[in-house]
Amino acid sequence: MVYVVESSVADIFLKKGNNNVKNFFPGYYKLTDDELHKLWEYCNFVLDANTLLNLFRYPKETSNVMLKLLESIKERIWIPHQVALEYHRHLEAVIHEQKNEYETLEKECMSELQKLISKLKKLRHSNISTNSMVQTLEQSSAIIQKELANQQENQPDLQEIKLRINNLIGENVGLAFDQVELDKIFVEGSYRYEHKLPPGYMDGKKNYSYFHNGVSYQAAYGDLIFWKQILRYAEESEVNSIILISDDRKEDWILEVSGEKKGIHPYLTNEFNNHSGGKTFNSYNSVQFISQAEKFLEFESSATVSDVIKEIETVYKKEDSIQDSLNYFSSFFKNKNDIQIQNVKDSEAHFFSDFIEVKSSESKKENSHLFEILFQYKNEKITLGDSLTKYFPTVIEHVLSSVLHDSNIVDFSFSGDEICIAVFSMPYDVNGLGLLLEDINSKLENYYPSDYVKALRIFKRR
Repeated sequence: MVYVVESSVADIFLKKGNNNVKNFFPGYYKLTDDELHKLWEYCNFVLDANTLLNLFRYPKETSNVMLKLLESIKERIWIPHQVALEYHRHLEAVIHEQKNEYETLEKECMSELQKLISKLKKLRHSNISTNSMVQTLEQSSAIIQKELANQQENQPDLQEIKLRINNLIGENVGLAFDQVELDKIFVEGSYRYEHKLPPGYMDGKKNYSYFHNGVSYQAAYGDLIFWKQILRYAEESEVNSIILISDDRKEDWILEVSGEKKGIHPYLTNEFNNHSGGKTFNSYNSVQFISQAEKFLEFESSATVSDVIKEIETVYKKEDSIQDSLNYFSSFFKNKNDIQIQNVKDSEAHFFSDFIEVKSSESKKENSHLFEILFQYKNEKITLGDSLTKYFPTVIEHVLSSVLHDSNIVDFSFSGDEICIAVFSMPYDVNGLGLLLEDINSKLENYYPSDYVKALRIFKRR
């Protein structure tokens, strides 16, 4: 049997005098124990942006353990420019999210408990005894507030984490691509995404651009840019092998067979092998990384590795839950061929009306900051009338709450046949409206294709 491979790959291994079929198809074979020991002994570690940002989401002890582990291999860490860029673009949003998580949860709990208490008090004139139940709920409110306050005191110092990450990265950041190089990647990416060649095709719906240092980036190709920078780095003579630490678990990075994740996608390993001249590559998520570090780096910590892993997996489950919720809502609002919001069943409509209460203009608080978002939609694809008025604000409220906590829709109106305006309030000021608009459009695509509905402009009301 003859195996046909690219000549460059075949030449690499024939020169070594080793024509084992495994060397022609490295992505389909697991590394041996000996290969793993050599990999961990000599490799450079590359971090993804999600790995760095998750350090702000872990409990205090878990974050500290992960940082200590990374600091112990600081001299072997390298950060692609695209990773550093994505990390800084999303850093403040993640810090804000963590700072406000306790307050948001407390408000939600107190609100729901108060609604139930009010309902029970209204039943006092019936033959149902509610006094003890009301008393229990009021005691529960106090217990929840005290528990959240205690947990907030033990929250990790986010600014300290930021400083430690800055020291960890140091000057170990790769060079950026220039505009000519990026434009070539965008063209190649279009072909790769069309044929579902990893990585990054799962982000293909991100149809917005952003600028950094005068260079234009297309958001859809962020992962591919990051991957291309790894490939360029792997060609350097001083790089022996690479371990990628990434918490991205989508199918354009991870091979999944019958619902079971099998590890890094073979296409990526093969491509790395081709570009690097046969160097070794492997990838781990944070759970796998800390587990293997205990074995290969003899890393020890004050907390047990099993406890740290449980905390990291809790963050994974939370992210999966959020994504499942988005997919669930998408099934109501999106159809591959057309969008007919009026076809939502009465029972489903009732569910959505209960899920998020769209505030009226009377709910505006004196100290709130008001912002307007201008949306454009194609009415030949979306049935208008009362249905859009009823459901579209609900979607926007959900999108805003996933991007910015404590946001409320204050007003919603139509201006012309294809323009609508949502006014929302925030108890704090918001900077970086361009980045906020990108995030809103990215989340909005879970419900409507971008060529049907798009947020065009966002600005603060004076």
